[in-house]
Amino acid sequence: MTVGGLALCQNAGRGSDLEPLLERISKRTAVIGVVGVGYVGLPLAIELSENQFRVVGIDVSRSVVTALNSGKSTVEGIRDERVKAAVGNLLDLVVLNRRKPAATSRLILDKLLGIDVFIVCVPTPLNQTKESEPDTSYIEQACGLIERVCQIEKKGSRLPKERLIVLESTTYPGTTRKIFSPLLEKYADNERQWYLAYSPERTSPGPGAYEADTDTAQDIRSDEEHYPPTFQITRIVGGQDDNSRDTARALYESVFDEVRTVESLETAEMIKLVENTFRFTSIAFANEMARIAKSLRLNIWEIIDAARSKKFGFELCFPGLIGGHCLPIDPHYLGWTTRNKRVAATFVDVAESEHQNMRREAFDLIQRLLNQQNRGIARASILFLGVSYKKNVGDIRESAAIKLMESLYASGATVSFWDPVRAKHPAKPDIRLIFTEDQRQELPKDLAAQLQWDLEKQRAYVEPIPISGTWDELKSGILGSAYNCVVIATDHNDFRLAYRDLTVSEDAPPIADLCNAISLWLRDADISEDDRKRINRKLNERRNYMLLGLH
Repeated sequence: MTVGGLALCQNAGRGSDLEPLLERISKRTAVIGVVGVGYVGLPLAIELSENQFRVVGIDVSRSVVTALNSGKSTVEGIRDERVKAAVGNLLDLVVLNRRKPAATSRLILDKLLGIDVFIVCVPTPLNQTKESEPDTSYIEQACGLIERVCQIEKKGSRLPKERLIVLESTTYPGTTRKIFSPLLEKYADNERQWYLAYSPERTSPGPGAYEADTDTAQDIRSDEEHYPPTFQITRIVGGQDDNSRDTARALYESVFDEVRTVESLETAEMIKLVENTFRFTSIAFANEMARIAKSLRLNIWEIIDAARSKKFGFELCFPGLIGGHCLPIDPHYLGWTTRNKRVAATFVDVAESEHQNMRREAFDLIQRLLNQQNRGIARASILFLGVSYKKNVGDIRESAAIKLMESLYASGATVSFWDPVRAKHPAKPDIRLIFTEDQRQELPKDLAAQLQWDLEKQRAYVEPIPISGTWDELKSGILGSAYNCVVIATDHNDFRLAYRDLTVSEDAPPIADLCNAISLWLRDADISEDDRKRINRKLNERRNYMLLGLH
C-alpha cells in the first residue's frame, strides 16, 4: 500500500476544489476512486491512471490488493507489466473491512477524503436464498462507504463543492436512483453540486478484452464472433440530470473511443439488461430449434451455420449451455423487475425453461454415451476438456461445465478436468462443486463423506481432479483406459492438437461434444483424406461420439 501516493491524491483533490469538476476532469487533476477492483474495476482504474488521473482502487479483498501491490495481475487480459507501471505511481490501493466497509478504521478512511469521482464496480449476484431476486447488498455497502467518507469530510468542513458518483454494476432499472439519490440529497445543497450517473460495463472477458490480442485474433475463424477491446466499445452514460450526464460523459470520453449519452439513469440500466437478455433468448431459441431439428433427424449446427451466411436480418446464436458473469443472471433482474410491475417477461421465462432443457439434455447425452459402453454414470471416470464458460477464456464464473460436473458427481461419477486456458488465468480461482445442505443430504453417504465445508459461504463442496500439462504429456494417459468418457465442454484453441488423436486413436475414450468442436476442427484440419474418412466413419458410430443437439 502506497500511503505517499494517496496523500498526493487527497491534496490534488482539495487544492483544486475551486475549479469546476469538468475543468479538473479535462486537466486530469480530478481524483478518481474505483470501488471494487475486479474484472470491471481494475481495467478501468489502470486505464484512468494511464491517462494521467490519480486513482484510488478500493476493495475488500486483501489477497487481491496484496497481489496487485506486488505487481501481479488478477484479471485476465491485464498484463503484469501494466499493473507494475500503474500501482504506486498514479494508482494506489486500499483494503476495507470485508463485512462492513463503512466500519473500516479511520486511518484507512482518511485516505479516501477529497476524492472527486467515485465509480462503483461491485458484484450484483442473484440472492442466494431467493435465486430469482437481485442482490444489491454490495451496491448498498458501497453507498454506505461513500456516505461515511462524506460524514468525515463534513465534520472537518472538507466536503467537496462538486462530486460525481457513477454506478457500473449491472442491475435493474431504478437501482441507482433508489440507493444513491438519498445520499446526494443529504450532502448536496446550494453551495454544493453533486452528480449521479449510471454507465453499464460492456466487455467480453478474455485475453484480448482490454488490449488487442493479435495471437488470439489470428486464430479466429470467419464464422466466429470477434470482440473488440473494452475501451473501443461505445460506452453508454445516463445521468440523474443534464449536469450529471455531461460530467460523466466528460470523464468517460477521456478513456473510451466513443461515448453515447441516453436520457436517464433507468434508460442506461435497461440497456445492459436488453443486451444480455437478447443473447439469453437467442441461445434459448437455438436450443429449441435443436430439439425440433433432432426430432426430424437434422443437424442443427449445420443448419444454423448455413443460415448465418445470409449476413443480414439474422443474428442467431448457436445452441449450447450458457455461463459467465452476465447471461445466467441479468435476464432474471429484468424478470424480477417486470413481476413487481405486474408485467409478464414471457420471453425470459420461456428462455430459462429452454436453458434448463439443454442442461438436462447435456447430462442425458453423457449418460447415453456411457450406456453405449454398457456403463452407467455411477463409478464412471469422466474427463472434461475445458471448465471455463467460454472459448479461449479462463473465467469460470457461472460455468455451465462446473454445474454439469456437480450433477455427474451427485450421480456417482469421478470427475476430472483439463483446462490449460484456465491454468493461465491470473487469479485462477479454485474449481469447486458446490452443494447446499439439502443437496448434501440427498447424496449417497460415501459421496457426502467426501465433501468439505466452506465456512464463509456456508456450503459443502468437493474439488474435481485437475490434470495439467501439454497434450503430448497427457495423451498417453487420456488415450488409455483411465477415462470412460471425454466431455468437450469448451472449445479452446489449445485443444486442437488433442482432437486428432481423440478421433483417430482406437484406444481413445468416447467423446461427448457439447459445442460442435470436432466438426469445426475437422472443417479446417490439415489431415490426409484417408484420415478424414476414417474420422468421419468413427464419428458416425454413437458408441464413439455424440453431439449435443443432434444425438
